[in-house]
Amino acid sequence: PTLYFDTETGSPRSLHEHGAWAYAACSQTRVWCACFAVDDREVQSWTPGDPVPDVFTAIADNPTGWEVVAHGIEFDRAIYEHILVARHGFPPLPLDIQHCSMSLALANAYPAELARLCSALEIEYQKDREGALLMRQMARPRKNRKGEKGIHWLFDAEKLARLITYCAQDTRCCRAIWTHPRLVHLTPSERQLQIVDADDNRR
Repeated sequence: PTLYFDTETGSPRSLHEHGAWAYAACSQTRVWCACFAVDDREVQSWTPGDPVPDVFTAIADNPTGWEVVAHGIEFDRAIYEHILVARHGFPPLPLDIQHCSMSLALANAYPAELARLCSALEIEYQKDREGALLMRQMARPRKNRKGEKGIHWLFDAEKLARLITYCAQDTRCCRAIWTHPRLVHLTPSERQLQIVDADDNRR
């Protein structure tokens, strides 16, 4: 079985300037939501305060045969380990079952960026561009109003619900990419090099 997942985050630290690991390690970086689906089942969501979804515990207890896939897994792995595991009680997952749909696209000479990739592959799901605008607004603290101090976010229940819809669509896109018949998966030797490279970068 395959678990597809995606996370949406906010941080005062710049991902572009600091990189995924330092971004995720920042104490003020937060996860707004995570979306996930097993195989072709419905996408589900998690938000802080919810119980850890059973599927993550099941994979950690018996990872044999599982694949865990995200689009840009290096970022989502950093978020998973530094925030979901460290702060929210998710179980660690083995590195060798983690896969990247972005790397698969690049290995087949397709674009890395999700919207362009979905268009190039003519898949059923397309990038949620309206949701992407909200994601960018929620990814950084808002400007302080007169008299305010500290960090404040553009956040309410309606915005969170819309962000979850966006995250769920990205999860569907990731699944469609990973299972797309045009994309040839890595050979065993290439996959082993990918795992070694990820392990080196993680350290």
